[in-house]
This record gives sequence, structure tokens and C-alpha cells, in this order.
Amino acid sequence: MLGKLIWKAVKNVPRVATIAAGAGIAWSAVGVDHDMPIEPALPGLKTHHPDGSGGQIALYHDDSGRGEPVLLVHSVNAAASSYEMRPIYVRLQGERPVWALDLPGFGFSDRGDRPYSPRMMGLAIGQALERIGRPTHVVALSLGCEFAARAANDRPDLVRTLSFLSPTGFGGRVNRGPSFGTLLRFPLWSQAAFDGIASRPSIRYYLSKTFVGPVDELYVEYAYRSAHQPGARHAAIAFLAGDLHTSTALDSLYASLSVPTLVVYNTDPFSGFERLPEFLTGRDNWSAVQIPDTNGLPHWDEPNETLEALRRHWDANEG
Repeated sequence: MLGKLIWKAVKNVPRVATIAAGAGIAWSAVGVDHDMPIEPALPGLKTHHPDGSGGQIALYHDDSGRGEPVLLVHSVNAAASSYEMRPIYVRLQGERPVWALDLPGFGFSDRGDRPYSPRMMGLAIGQALERIGRPTHVVALSLGCEFAARAANDRPDLVRTLSFLSPTGFGGRVNRGPSFGTLLRFPLWSQAAFDGIASRPSIRYYLSKTFVGPVDELYVEYAYRSAHQPGARHAAIAFLAGDLHTSTALDSLYASLSVPTLVVYNTDPFSGFERLPEFLTGRDNWSAVQIPDTNGLPHWDEPNETLEALRRHWDANEG
């Protein structure tokens, strides 16, 4: 009797899966708002500028401070935007000229259905640096560090220093591979699959892994709204498919950097730092600061300590 029940359940799995998939597609089509109201991620003037690949990037800036400017580069995930860099941006207002950009496919930048690549991201940062127009301290987060390194290698004249917060490339690399990307991009269920990944519970779950303390609920809400804009899935799916990683980042991007570079890190559930100590050996233009009680977002869990490390780095390397 039990065997018959198990066999009957197994036979019904494809039918149940099909029904569930259909329900998910229908829910996405009629029950999810893909054009939610959203405010700018940061205070200050928001302008748009060519991203170097035919689109437009959103740039935030506040010129009320003095000294050399700072450009903030967010990470890449299913719901990324400049909001990720808010703790640094708001603390620098009135202290230094501070800028931030939404990378192509995220925030208020163009989110069209086009091939997103590391080169596109690096070009966008380069265009932001050209808009600023003078040597700039660049602070990047996670995978944004690889893009910032690419831009600094292309335009070292416009980069005074680099600061990498929990950078990728020093440990293992998550690459879902072409088959995963093809699956996510299939038109019938692409939007529905992304809606599941970018739901509030999913966003809160992944953020809980990177916050040591309680997850900032305003962060969750902004991330959710940012992921529910027209075209939000395109760049995010490129990331999930592994298209935005550089497998040889350590050798092809980081090793060739000539500008003073600081790594701020501790632990990170999505990036490893096993190769960092060996990499730092003999590289006088590189340094590292480990900030305890942080887990991927040091500028959120320990904003004052993180900013002090950044200030020391900037002060020691200004012209």
C-alpha cells in the first residue's frame, strides 16, 4: 500500500511542478508591480551621463565639501543600487565632494535588454570619472571592486586611490554557468523566476547573511523597489549567470594596478580572502585593514571605523 502511494506521488511530480510553474508565471504577470514608485537612492543632485556603451548612467553628487572628490561604486546583485553606499555618502556630505553612480542596469541608470559585461561596467565608471574631471578617490563594494579596478587600469590619471570593501577575486568565484543563464533568460518564465529571487523574503534572507547586526529594513524596502522597475531583471540575470565576473581578476585586474589600493574586509559569506595575504606580499601600493564584527558590509555594521580607515588612506596619498 505504501509503495503504491509513493509511486503515485512520484508520478504526479511533473504535473504538480507544471501547475506550480504556471501559477508562478500568472502571479508574476498580474500580481506583481514591476513599475513601483521609488525615490532617488541618495540625497543630492541626480544627473544622467553617457555610460560609454550607448546608455545613460545616473550620477549622484554633493559638492558642498572641500578637498579631493570621492566616487562610490555599489556591488552587483539582484536588487543593487547606490543605496548600498549610503552610510559613506551621507557621512561625507559637507566634508568632501562626494559622488556615486548607479551601474548600468541598476538604480536610475538604463536597464535595457542588452549584453551586460565587466567591460560595460568598467566603462561606466570611467565615464563617471571623466565627468568628475580630476583625480578621485574611488570606493567600491564587492564585485564593484573588479569594475573599479578595470576603470583604474584604463584611466590611472583620474584615480587618486582605490578602496575595496569586501572585494571579490581573492577566494573562490561563484559562476552559475551558461546553462543557468539560459534557464533564467527563457522568455516564458524569466520575469517570474526573477520575481521569486527578488522578493522581500529573499532580499531579507541574503542581507541577513551580510549584516552582523539586525538587517536595515529601509535597505530591504529600497532594494525591493529597485528590483521592481521596468527592465530590472536584465542586468541582475547577467550577474546570476556569472557574466559579470572576471575569472582571472587577481592576475588580470588587481595585479596591474599602480594606484594606492586599500582592502577593507573581515568575513563575507559570498567572497573569500584566502589569497589576499600572499597577494599583498611585496606590493607596496597595497594595504589592508580587517574590521572585526563585520560580514560583507563593513560600512553598514561599522561605519565609523570603516570611514576612519578610508580617511587615513586618502590623507596618506593625496597630491
